[in-house]
Amino acid sequence: LTFAVVSCNQEQFVQEAVEGALGQTYSPLEIILSDDCSDDGSFEIMRRLATAYRGPHRVVLNRNPVRRKTGGHFNRVAELARGELIVIAAADDVSLPSRTEVVYQAWEKSGRRATSLYSDIIQIDERGNVITGVYQGEKPGAPGAVIEHEVQLLSYVQTLKPTVHGCSHVIATKLFQVFGDMPEQVIYEDKVLAFRSVLAGKLVYVNDPLVKYRLHGANAHKYDRDPKGADLESLERQEGHLKRDFKNKETMYEAFVRDLGTAAAQKLMSSMALEEAAREADRL
Repeated sequence: LTFAVVSCNQEQFVQEAVEGALGQTYSPLEIILSDDCSDDGSFEIMRRLATAYRGPHRVVLNRNPVRRKTGGHFNRVAELARGELIVIAAADDVSLPSRTEVVYQAWEKSGRRATSLYSDIIQIDERGNVITGVYQGEKPGAPGAVIEHEVQLLSYVQTLKPTVHGCSHVIATKLFQVFGDMPEQVIYEDKVLAFRSVLAGKLVYVNDPLVKYRLHGANAHKYDRDPKGADLESLERQEGHLKRDFKNKETMYEAFVRDLGTAAAQKLMSSMALEEAAREADRL
């Protein structure tokens, strides 16, 4: 198994994220600390912690020489990873010590067929204080339950459900072996990788909070605790955010169309189902 902490300009939070990785109870574990050409001190913090580490895990340090954005950064991590699973950790979140171990057990329970595994989360603010009710995801089953989703291809394209929390996502490296790299410009990599699992694997949910997900102003999915005002400046900010969100979704659906083409070439599903999903992804 591989545990990957991915960072870009997150020096305020990265130490806690790396400490969460180094404190994982599962072993043997490869830990990749990867920085996407940060302008701040994120990589130096990663390097200091990696140099000082004396535990059982194998630590790999990477810094992209040029900024590759989300899709490109994930491609690089997949390239470096030796594990059959990659436990993904953003540098502004904190993984609980048992995260890898619990997910590994869920993967074994699936007969190692699961290619996307994700869990419940604890939502925290910039200071680490617990927040309740900001994002309400699905929580099927009793606490601790492991749920294998049966997902219809067209339904996922239309609804993007089940909602896979990117902050708690664990993926099989098989998804890169089957489909290749993601487009470099992809921002919503959790949706793209979950879609690949609908096409060529299984989605599994663990109803156990394994990650502290930090909500702050620099999240990819913008989080703002302040009520929206009606003045021109706030409206312009909202418009800018919507434009970025629409562009990111357009890139996501383009990735869906490309992966559907790969699935058709490899005959992963019936041609009728793939063609129907491709038309809908292209329309969206």
